[in-house]
Amino acid sequence: MAYTIQTSGTTGHPKIVRVPHRCIVPNIQSLQSVLSVKSSDVVFLASPFTFDPSVVELFLALSTGALLLIVTHTLKSSPHLLLKVLFSDTKHGVTVLEATPSFVMRWSMEEIQSTLLCKKSSLRVLVLGGESCPSKQVLRQWKSKENNTEIFNIYGITEVSCWATVHKVVFQDEAQSFDHNIRERQVSNQQNAVPLGNALSHTLLKVKDNLGEEIFNGEGELYIGSVERVCLTDNEIVQNLHFPLYRATGDIVKVSIQAMRLFYVGRKDNIIKRFGHKVSMDNVQQVASANGSIEQSCCVWEEHIKKLGLFVKLEESKADDQHFLRALKFYLMKHLHPSSIPDVIMKLKCFPLSHHGKLDHCKLKCLLKDQVQKDVTRLSRLEDVCQVFASLWSYHLCMESYPNPHDNFLRAGGNSFLALQLVSELEEVSGSSAPTSLVGSLLGGSTFEECCAYLSSPCQRELGRSSVVASKQHLEEYKYRKRLSNFESCDSVKCLKFEQVEISAIGSTEMEDFNKNAVLVSGCRGKTEGFGTWTEACVFHTHNNIQLEVRWKYNLGKCVDASPRFLKYKSGDERVLTGSHSHVFAIVDSRTAELIAECNLMDRIESSLCASPCGKFGIVGSYNGCVYCIDLHTGVTKWSFHTKGLVKSSAALCLNGSAVVVGSYDQFLYCINILDGHLIWSVELGAGSIYSSPCVARAVFAAALDGTCSSLAENDGHLLWKCKFNSPVFSSPAVIQDESAVLFAELWNFQADGNIFSSFCTQPSKAEKNTDLILFGCHDKKIYCLESSADLVLLRWICELDSSVFSTPFLFPVVICSEDNKVDRITLQTCDSEKLTVKYLATAVSTKGKVFVFDLDFGEVKCSYQLPGEVFSSPVVNGNYVYVGCRDNHVYSLAMILA
Repeated sequence: MAYTIQTSGTTGHPKIVRVPHRCIVPNIQSLQSVLSVKSSDVVFLASPFTFDPSVVELFLALSTGALLLIVTHTLKSSPHLLLKVLFSDTKHGVTVLEATPSFVMRWSMEEIQSTLLCKKSSLRVLVLGGESCPSKQVLRQWKSKENNTEIFNIYGITEVSCWATVHKVVFQDEAQSFDHNIRERQVSNQQNAVPLGNALSHTLLKVKDNLGEEIFNGEGELYIGSVERVCLTDNEIVQNLHFPLYRATGDIVKVSIQAMRLFYVGRKDNIIKRFGHKVSMDNVQQVASANGSIEQSCCVWEEHIKKLGLFVKLEESKADDQHFLRALKFYLMKHLHPSSIPDVIMKLKCFPLSHHGKLDHCKLKCLLKDQVQKDVTRLSRLEDVCQVFASLWSYHLCMESYPNPHDNFLRAGGNSFLALQLVSELEEVSGSSAPTSLVGSLLGGSTFEECCAYLSSPCQRELGRSSVVASKQHLEEYKYRKRLSNFESCDSVKCLKFEQVEISAIGSTEMEDFNKNAVLVSGCRGKTEGFGTWTEACVFHTHNNIQLEVRWKYNLGKCVDASPRFLKYKSGDERVLTGSHSHVFAIVDSRTAELIAECNLMDRIESSLCASPCGKFGIVGSYNGCVYCIDLHTGVTKWSFHTKGLVKSSAALCLNGSAVVVGSYDQFLYCINILDGHLIWSVELGAGSIYSSPCVARAVFAAALDGTCSSLAENDGHLLWKCKFNSPVFSSPAVIQDESAVLFAELWNFQADGNIFSSFCTQPSKAEKNTDLILFGCHDKKIYCLESSADLVLLRWICELDSSVFSTPFLFPVVICSEDNKVDRITLQTCDSEKLTVKYLATAVSTKGKVFVFDLDFGEVKCSYQLPGEVFSSPVVNGNYVYVGCRDNHVYSLAMILA
């Protein structure tokens, strides 16, 4: 062994690393050659002996007979004095300097240009390592004209001590080809990124994706390996290791197959979850550094106070600019996703460094906490809540003065993330919870004056005359019976409507309005439901086959993974409602694809809409952690409710249609009032995020990704029972056997041959009493149909598709009749005749985008249609039309017609 050293913990927990001679010697020999170190050089020992680059600095000098300059810690801590000592003599000054970028950036740009990298500087080689290398644009600014110092970017980890790659920065020929090869970079300074360089001798490099597969193009984690250069960490024994041995760096790099180079992207642990969205702090720094007035930047996240801070060191010309930080925030708002905008931006004259010469993140977090506390104290001195609100409004929207009474938050540049930040900070200052609907007011078009009035007297605010649903007493008066009516004929395809008709009438004005606009059909993700449900059935002649063709398609701008919701109103209007990765939620006419309304929810939408029984409002979740209530006639957001995680779960109606229950990635299940968005109750379901959608039938049933399955009381969310599986639950629960059993409980179990991401589609069996048919898709490319009774489950059939099935199948009725059978109006009893039979078909879509229609009795495929993109959306059927989203950015309407 040559030496033993402890890691700083950058790549995980601190470890003891034993470094053999055969690991460090090739490193020193390679660098001697690359840097051309000779006996005439003066090498500065910049690193402390607890930092492994010190070993390289030490032995580079000893092995070549060069001079090694060592100074006291006190002198090293004084940048101005150190600069004079290192370069006071241009003939006998330091010629080789190996340091972190932060160590060098303690000197001002003027000091670097006039001394360190001046025309007559003694410095022959500047080696930057231990941190992300500044861009070529910054390095070019450091060098004065006619300076001949060579600059190198060096990279490595202590576990493969000490360095792994090195790259000589070229400022002329390299730039043009490099810019071409990484054109997809978002900001200009990233187009000047310095590559990590070539591997040093006896060093191997490998880049792996999230699945652990090696990649040769794109982004992944860098691994450093070797057969010879192998260190032992902690209690490792050589005999137990397999060679070549690769060590994970914890660093994300971009590998370019065209340029044959690696580019540093950032640390894996520098990615945080904020407002349910992934935020790369390295990206925030890179975008900030693209501003030409910033010499150095660092972004930190303080977990205890949930605040994101950005620290910047400005060039001298901007150091005293009082308005620069406001301008910088405005710049960031234009170039970053809203979730990445820092809570606090602070300027520093000099960044604090750790003992190893790296940025001291712990000290920066302390500075962030102190600044947040100062801001809270300052705001708490204001006279009333409206002054605090005005100050926060101005700060977050980068305004120089308080807002005008008629200012609109969204028109002034606001978004859902800024609204959440504003409300969160308002709560911090006031020490109490702000009204939940305040976020909805900010995003719903309320003026500053209206928001202030709302804050001043929340109990007096006008909620609006119209209620979302009828009262419980009114709803209990609804009694339904099924009959067939309105038989419609059109050439070879006919539709039947199964209508539920009210027996008792409601006399109030409110209920008359409810009856006029109520939802008759609400279909999505394997279910058809609603108040007064009509189910349209296709009518086919017995001797004809069916086929699928595109009726229309609607472009939503990005992938449509959300499952469409189909609504049919009592007025006869039909709507298809769905969101996409473009943040857009669209409401279109199901017959013509004409846009009725749309809104932007600020982030990806994968959950499906849940419609209120009155048909006026829809509830949908977003990746930004918000649950939104949308006016389905205008597309205006009525309110938003903020959770602390992504919302992929779809809401379900509860409490007689007056509320919804929905899950979040923050592990909580929320019950929210539809009228004004206030929280009725919330429950932490388990230790895992909630992906699946809850099911409501006498109780609330929900499942989490840690395998927890629970039954909760509707009124207050108290736990009725809970069970735990050993694997994640992705599929949504389903109630069967006349609401006496729920599918995820271990009443019985069935083992499929793959993971089940699809939810369940259920249908009472026509042949057997007290028996349900259960359909679901599986990762093994199959659709399973099961028959379940009280204590028994049997496999009825399996239908194999062309690829995995992620979405949920959908069952729909088909009426088979002879060509000479002409009816204008029929009832269910008519279907039992020999001439007219009601059967069920099902549709399912594979991930490769193929839509299948198959028989429910035997699983026989009747027809199929290939969409042009992958599909993770679940189909919904009404009449002879299939609606489904696709990753080619469209939602499709496919018609089932006779071949």
